[in-house]
Amino acid sequence: MPVYTGSSPERCYLYVAGMRLACGRTADDAAPQAGTVRAYYMPRSCHLVNLERLVDRPLPAGTLDHPVEAVGQAFSALKSEDRTQQAEAMAAVEAIKDAIFGEASTPLIGTAASLPLAADIVGNWHSPVMNVVFSANGTVTAKTADGMALAGRWSIAGDGKLRLAGMGEDMEADASVVGDVLSVVMEGNRLNLGRVGRA
Repeated sequence: MPVYTGSSPERCYLYVAGMRLACGRTADDAAPQAGTVRAYYMPRSCHLVNLERLVDRPLPAGTLDHPVEAVGQAFSALKSEDRTQQAEAMAAVEAIKDAIFGEASTPLIGTAASLPLAADIVGNWHSPVMNVVFSANGTVTAKTADGMALAGRWSIAGDGKLRLAGMGEDMEADASVVGDVLSVVMEGNRLNLGRVGRA
C-alpha cells in the first residue's frame, strides 16, 4: 500500500493505508517517501517489523501520453487532509517517474560491449520527455517535450559506452537495447525510450 513517513523528536511513524505504524529512526530514514509497499507489523502494538517495496501499480491507459497533466492531478490530491489520499497521490507520481526514468540502480540487461548496440540503437525512440533519432551515419537528433531541438553525433566508445557530441555538451552514458526499449543512464539518472521506427 502507499506509504507516507512522518516523524517527531520522540517517535517515528509510517502511515500505510491509513494505519499509523510505530518504528525506530533507522526504519523511518530508510522507508520510501512514496510507493506501493507491503508492511509487516505487530497487530496489537502496531509496531513495524519490516517494509517491502513492491512494484508500482499499473498506470491508467494514456497516462504517459500526458505525464505533466497526470502529475499535476496527483499533486492536486496532495492538498487533501486524508493521509491515504495523499499517499495514493505520491505513489502515483512515483509510478509515473519510474515508468519514464526507471531505476538507475537497476543493472542494464547485458552490456553495451556484449550487445550489438551500434546496430540496435539505430532508429526512432520516444519517451514522454523527448524523441530521439539515431541514424546509421552517426548523426543524432532530439526534440524535447517543450519543443527544444538538438542535433549532434553519436558513437560507441571502446569501453562500450554511448558517446554524444555536439548537443550542447559532450556526454557519455551506459546504454542498452532490450527488445524495443532503449535504456540510457547518465549521471545516475535513467531514461527509458520505446522504439517507434527505424531511422
